Amino acid sequence: MPHLKRWKSEKMLLESKVYLDDSIDGSSDLLDFGIAKAKIAYLLNPTNEEAFENYNLLLFRSKPSNALKSWFAYLETMDAAADKRVLLLERCLNTLRNDELPIMDRRIAAEIAFSQMRTLAQAEGWMDDPENVVLVCELLAESGRLSEALSMIRTLVQKHPKHPPAIFLLVRLSVHLKDTSELPWIGNSLAILSARKDEVGIEAIRHMSLLHLLLPLDPESLNKCINLLSMNENAKPIDFLRINALRFASTRNETEQNLIIKTCSQLFDLE
Repeated sequence: MPHLKRWKSEKMLLESKVYLDDSIDGSSDLLDFGIAKAKIAYLLNPTNEEAFENYNLLLFRSKPSNALKSWFAYLETMDAAADKRVLLLERCLNTLRNDELPIMDRRIAAEIAFSQMRTLAQAEGWMDDPENVVLVCELLAESGRLSEALSMIRTLVQKHPKHPPAIFLLVRLSVHLKDTSELPWIGNSLAILSARKDEVGIEAIRHMSLLHLLLPLDPESLNKCINLLSMNENAKPIDFLRINALRFASTRNETEQNLIIKTCSQLFDLE
């Protein structure tokens, strides 16, 4: 009998994995059917971690707070490794960022996230990693504790002035809070990062366009951004469009504006 249960569990586990496809809507009956299959697969073999994870991944798409509570309860039964708690914290953050979810779901996500953060912060050396500090700052920001997040990220960039995620978060928080105290340093840091011919370079240019709200870029700087995008294979049409929109707004020369419009049309084959 145990062998038969395991066999049936593995069969239903395999069948239910199909429903992890992103093309299946999170509120559809089809997904509910997949969740039911995954739950049976897990109940037939509750010691199978793969079946447990698969069930919760599907549940997370439909009822995120239920999945978060399930993962949380599971971690509390063991001396969970830091990477498992970080993963749960990141899933909570994704839930917090979803404005379409009910406030109660997001409140549960925040409670679980802070619980994981407190546990992780007590681990020796965990807060010495800048990636982890950025994660904590993101949680603070998503929970409305923006000033606290800004203060912490400032301290981090003083220790790690070349850490891109910290710089980018500092930009977003500064713009949101309209804080201009770090603008010269931020502008210089983004200019250095924007010259990189990788995804970091693209992110730097994207954040320069965001910084434009506080510190408008001059036409020469905007043209340089276009040149840098042209040399970076990671650039997307929307990146060019974003900078060209700023170029358009920064000039009153009708001829130049028409050239910018033509350039944007070519990006999306609108001609």
